[in-house]
Amino acid sequence: MIVFMRLRFSNARFRKEAIMTFPSNSRIGPWIRPGLWRGFALLTAGALMLMTTPAFSLSIELNQVKYGQTFPLAGGKAGGVPKGYSGGGSLGGVMKNAEQVWETAITDKDRVLLNFGWGTLEYKVLGQTTVSGKKATLVFNNKRRDWFIDKTPFKNQEFGPLRTKRATIDGKTMNSARYNKALSGGPADDRFDLVTVARHEVGHGVGASFHLKAEIKNLDQALLVPSLPPGMRRDITTVDAWATADQAGHDSYHQYRVYATPLPASLPLAATAFGALGMIAARRRRKTAA
Repeated sequence: MIVFMRLRFSNARFRKEAIMTFPSNSRIGPWIRPGLWRGFALLTAGALMLMTTPAFSLSIELNQVKYGQTFPLAGGKAGGVPKGYSGGGSLGGVMKNAEQVWETAITDKDRVLLNFGWGTLEYKVLGQTTVSGKKATLVFNNKRRDWFIDKTPFKNQEFGPLRTKRATIDGKTMNSARYNKALSGGPADDRFDLVTVARHEVGHGVGASFHLKAEIKNLDQALLVPSLPPGMRRDITTVDAWATADQAGHDSYHQYRVYATPLPASLPLAATAFGALGMIAARRRRKTAA
């Protein structure tokens, strides 16, 4: 079964979406290549890498809405932790992972406040984000009993090797998928990965007012497609970062390396370069309240 994720805007009963594509002349950020110094002693090289690596520019402030409190922007009361989940983790721990993923992806200076918590949604909906300017509220469905809530969200030991895809758009080849499938019989098998859903919803919170078109070749496993099968973990891609930066008016973002073949699970997921490439996406229009 595939479950959908929803995006809303404040003061709006947002339910309708319009499929659009980015024009070929969309604004493209500048190329940025951090220097890598060679030939020095290991200690010196390490120090130089620390000095030349850009600090996170996007600042995300997280505020967990506790049980019984009212959700800002979204309305309604926060509920308790869902029953029947596996993994032994917490929503707060998972959100810290999503926060770091997006603070790394968007390298322009900006600041957003994200309220989040467990709440009641339609059963088929995993998560919902309500946006107003630089503030957003993320609600995760506590009616579902098939969550995998990872207690080690910065690791992927419950999943198989990293798989990647690449797409060629406007003559440019870029990373378009970074995903892992749950190990058969493991705690994440046939369950919905909260890490992936949190990364997806945080993307909306920091400026992605659209969903990528999964029917476009090799975009079906991008982070910002609107649906997720059970037993799947997705990480951010160049397509996700570019689209979000473009929508939010940013110029700088990470470009994730394009791999010709899948990586073994033991290799780091965050091997990156910097750059800017075109992409194709489906934007969601904002619908104001009547």
